[in-house]
Amino acid sequence: MTNIDDRPRDATPLISVVMTAKNEERYIATAIRSILDQTYDHLEMIIVDDYSEDHTCDVVRSFQDPRVILHRKTSELPGVPASRNIGCQLARGSVIALQDADDYSYPQRLQLQIAELLAGDKPRIVGSWIEQRIGNTIRVRQLPTSHSEIVAGLNRLFNRVTIVSGTMLFPRSLALAVPFRERFPIFEDWDLLCRFNELGTVEFRNVPKVLFTYNIRPKGSKSQRDWARFNVFERACRWHRHSGLPEWSSIEEFEAYLARSPLEFARWRGMQELLDIKLKIEIRRIRRLARKCDDEA
Repeated sequence: MTNIDDRPRDATPLISVVMTAKNEERYIATAIRSILDQTYDHLEMIIVDDYSEDHTCDVVRSFQDPRVILHRKTSELPGVPASRNIGCQLARGSVIALQDADDYSYPQRLQLQIAELLAGDKPRIVGSWIEQRIGNTIRVRQLPTSHSEIVAGLNRLFNRVTIVSGTMLFPRSLALAVPFRERFPIFEDWDLLCRFNELGTVEFRNVPKVLFTYNIRPKGSKSQRDWARFNVFERACRWHRHSGLPEWSSIEEFEAYLARSPLEFARWRGMQELLDIKLKIEIRRIRRLARKCDDEA
């Protein structure tokens, strides 16, 4: 069996859970506790604060547990990609697990995922089924479990989520070799998944059990103004990459290229308009469910 890392293999490898946080004082305690209460306890938790302006750091410091490590940015780049890279660089474990600051991991998450990771002959990226929560509305998503089914979702126009980034557990060596890219302040996780797949040496798996609660909030990534722009930008960069052409270093460079290329403008702007329509429908649904929860509270 091939080692999952270039370091000596351990029967109980240290897992470094990387969490990024910005103004999450309301939710972060639950997220931290869900990791500290894991049945697999050979772990550390690295929380990278992304210039919070609330009491997020005070909440983190209230946990008197040596496994919790807080890193506050001072002069580093803002944003989730830079924060996750910092967390992976600081990690001492041979395995990285991601955890969002407003979500929840079930107690057996890491135990079941590390078993799935260690069972492979190739390096694995392991997710799980999820409980998707909007307000008081809960939906269980039984995502595909095989590599081929997970990869099939990467190239769809719609409904392409076959693995949720917040559930992922994978070797630290992969995180260092294929880091998050700051050119994607949104879709940095999707860009990472696609580049992992392009290595041709890894396997994707989802544990067929609900191990994670994914809270969809009105302030989430889909509510951000540039969601559809960066969705298209990520796809266009991937298309160029697959065609052997250089990628654009920024979304501004990409859009300047479109302004000079009428056919490409029509292609990618048409896709963006379709995504915008779908997004508006979904955002209305999220806000309606969130308001209903507020009214019932």
